Amino acid sequence: MAASLAHAHRVPHTVKSPARCPHCGSGRLIRKGTRRKKLEIAQLWQCKLCRRVFTPAPPSLRYKTYLAHVREDERHKRFAPLADFLERVPDICPHDLFSESSRASQLPNFIDRNHLVVVDKENFATRTAALVLPAVGDNRLRHETLQRFMLANDSVTVAVEIPIWLTAADIDALEVEHDIRLLPPDHSPRALTGHIDFLQVRNNAVHILDYKPDARTNKPIAQLTLYAIALTRLAGLRLFDIKCAWFNEEEYCEFFPRALLARQN
Repeated sequence: MAASLAHAHRVPHTVKSPARCPHCGSGRLIRKGTRRKKLEIAQLWQCKLCRRVFTPAPPSLRYKTYLAHVREDERHKRFAPLADFLERVPDICPHDLFSESSRASQLPNFIDRNHLVVVDKENFATRTAALVLPAVGDNRLRHETLQRFMLANDSVTVAVEIPIWLTAADIDALEVEHDIRLLPPDHSPRALTGHIDFLQVRNNAVHILDYKPDARTNKPIAQLTLYAIALTRLAGLRLFDIKCAWFNEEEYCEFFPRALLARQN
């Protein structure tokens, strides 16, 4: 039994040594045990100069961020404007507007739900919520804890708590484009704001996710649809490329906002 366990944790010595230590640049490296990953046993290396232990990542993954992958992945490079928007948010977000505007979560229904098709499906987000949230003792921290966990551990989650805002000019343009009424013409201030819980890029689409612990009674369809059309204005996305979903520990419900906003002949 001991022999078989030792064999299971052995990495062949044909594994190529990394050229340099990623921390200090030294080439004086030695093997230093292994680390069991989900699908493999990875060789650990130690630098004899700085004594740091590391697992070399593939060169294509070093010094990259998720947003860089969005720009470089052939399937998702058309979403590069989204990456640009997310990086610029700290500089361009009109923070004062958020204290004066109407909230997207309180927006009256502006869509025809007769055209709504919701798909209830299995998703990693539900399993993650079921894993993480039972360990959160303070209910006020559930959203933030789940967001931090998914941002750190889920490679398709590119951003969380993303601010969105629509000015009067944006609202006017969207109402004409989609033949909808977001706010009364005399509403003051004529502006809308909100925050997207999770933004993912996967399977050739941008996914807007909202965590709803009370999902059976609180379905944020209008809110998510507003987020989708806001991203078409703010980040230059096509509505065709966006999917929306709400989820909790038990269910994940997805729909296409473009289906709700298609003009009816």
